[in-house]
Amino acid sequence: MRFRELCWFAKKEFSTCPFLYAGLLLLLVFALSAIGMTVETFSRSVEAFYDYVNKIGNNQFVCDLYGLQLDDRELIEDVGFSEIYAVDDGWTDPLLYAGEKKLGDDFWEYVGLVYPRKGTDIRTYQGEGFNYTNDDDNVVWISEEVAEKYDLSVGDEIIQKIVKDDSEIKYTVIGLYHPKEYDPDIVFALDTYCFNMLEHGEFVPHHLVGTLTESRSYIGVRKTLRDRYIVVRCEYDEVFDFLAIADIVIYILSAVTAIFGVWMFNNALGIMIRRRMVYLLKLRMIGIRSGSVLKIFCCTTAATVVISFVISRVVVFAFTDYINGLIEKFYQIGITTSGSYKGFLVTLAAGAIVYLFGVFKLRSAIGNVNLSQALEGSRA
Repeated sequence: MRFRELCWFAKKEFSTCPFLYAGLLLLLVFALSAIGMTVETFSRSVEAFYDYVNKIGNNQFVCDLYGLQLDDRELIEDVGFSEIYAVDDGWTDPLLYAGEKKLGDDFWEYVGLVYPRKGTDIRTYQGEGFNYTNDDDNVVWISEEVAEKYDLSVGDEIIQKIVKDDSEIKYTVIGLYHPKEYDPDIVFALDTYCFNMLEHGEFVPHHLVGTLTESRSYIGVRKTLRDRYIVVRCEYDEVFDFLAIADIVIYILSAVTAIFGVWMFNNALGIMIRRRMVYLLKLRMIGIRSGSVLKIFCCTTAATVVISFVISRVVVFAFTDYINGLIEKFYQIGITTSGSYKGFLVTLAAGAIVYLFGVFKLRSAIGNVNLSQALEGSRA
């Protein structure tokens, strides 16, 4: 059968049974829209969450790596962190002296440890700021208030006394800063301070921190680190765990909906074939082979599936636009459309599955057409 003839018979079939095909169309639109809305809404919500996390973190997604210390950095350099640094986990303030005078005798000075990294700025009004070139030296920064109280200036020394082995470590003041610029009154470079203390038999509790420029990569990084038995934590671990489970549930629901749609569509096709038995027999009697008859009904089925897919996408877009408005209002962030392809592909796959199973149903039904069935159909 030629293509033009095939189209003529398919058009004739639509015009003869408009209500039957309208019912098939509505059934399929409902199933495909349900699948598309489920996947699309979830995907866009997840994308909005990722964008929200990136925004509040200024594209610095922080992961705490417990159990790793300064000399373990090489173990995670291949994971994909944009930056790796250390933070202290609480420590005992050191015994510090300016000459013979003990710092903190009259009032308590807050001593801080910082690691050389991007965004860690000590803006000094005198001397050097905190940077990558001086973090390996025994240097220290002090506030203006400490400098005035103990008569210290750039180039002077602050001595740390170690009680355990009755020794001392000398640090050179290389920068003065205003108290409003930074909270601690005295600042040491964390890695230098930790290594100095280790040489004297003291351990400063600390752990490594890795930053990612994109929160979407956290799941993969977390899996890689856990495979290496490295404990990794972030502020949103519970949310990520929920999203991982929800992702599986969403696709299971989509699969169940697709199966239900296939079952309903096949049953509807079966009913339609039974009602068209006389017409099928007439086609066979005028010399049209069963293969050509199958092509006619496959053409009408394909047209129904395509039209249903298009309508369902319109419905999904209208629905997700409303959902996007709610998400934007909640997260106070613009919604990306990067999740749209998932809903499109899943809906397309569902439509293709429905069509393929429909073809199998049509082949079985049309191949078994005989006179007795046609007479039964005509009586009905």
